[in-house]
Amino acid sequence: MGFRAQPGIRACIKGLAGGRQLRSLTLTLTLTLQMWPRLGRRLSAAAAATPERHTMLPMAHGVIVPGGRFREAYYWDSYWVVLGLLSVGMFETARGLTEVQPPAHCHRATAAALPATPCPSMLALCPRSHRRACPSQNLLQCVGRHGFAPNGLRRYYLNRSQPPLLPQMVAALLTHLDAHREGASAAAAEAGAGTEAAAAALLRMALPLLDTEYGWWMRGGEAGHAVRLAAAAHWPEATLNRYVVAAATPRPESWREDTASVAGLGEAARRQVWAELASCAESGWDFSSRFLAADGAKTVEGGSSEAEPLRTIRTSAVIPVEL
Repeated sequence: MGFRAQPGIRACIKGLAGGRQLRSLTLTLTLTLQMWPRLGRRLSAAAAATPERHTMLPMAHGVIVPGGRFREAYYWDSYWVVLGLLSVGMFETARGLTEVQPPAHCHRATAAALPATPCPSMLALCPRSHRRACPSQNLLQCVGRHGFAPNGLRRYYLNRSQPPLLPQMVAALLTHLDAHREGASAAAAEAGAGTEAAAAALLRMALPLLDTEYGWWMRGGEAGHAVRLAAAAHWPEATLNRYVVAAATPRPESWREDTASVAGLGEAARRQVWAELASCAESGWDFSSRFLAADGAKTVEGGSSEAEPLRTIRTSAVIPVEL
């Protein structure tokens, strides 16, 4: 996947050597970089053969997972993954993100190379030689298949997205390719694998899909993400966006917590809170006071905001600045 134990960024920091803090930073960075290979995953052979036994979405490429209890790839996390890969010189991985067809080595892992028993998340640890992860490619394929990039690569995330950072991921890859255009070898250019050809291929593949995702975010109506604001004294008519999810049940990944949050409420109030909790999860800010009512406000069915703050959640009523 292009991993190097001593990338250029580490050498730069080491070149500043002198203070204890800088040496500590170098050590911390080294240990952090060693996590990249450990976080590479791909759908296991067992999971691919039995889709009815798990919730993973099909993935043509490997992924980088956040780690800890998060054992699948997420939409806006992948933006930071792309930036991180590029910043530490993992250029081959970054190139893999731009390829129109799945790279051959993303498909070479055999049953013998995978664990005999699938891990709990149904994602197998990629053998190092096959561990090129392609998060943006997976997301672009999701847009082509579902019309938008879901919150994460599981079926139960297909009712919501996350902050639409896929265009920025593509832009980061193009910026990288442009910066390294002059460094492309003559042999690579002659073979049609130069950075200019890679950038053109990425644009041909990505632009129609980015338009599709944009259209999804610009849908109006009661459950649409686009909100039309009428003209007023100090601003013209405008169409802005919000986070909104049509949900009438607890989030599958947080079923216990969401059930506890609505304990004692009537059915209509429960559904309202569940929809707003899912909408907040779509924002990636789950949970933030920016989507809660002010202190002293009444919750649904008249509860106390201090005692039950999540019952005041109103994500879909907020026009967030980042959208």
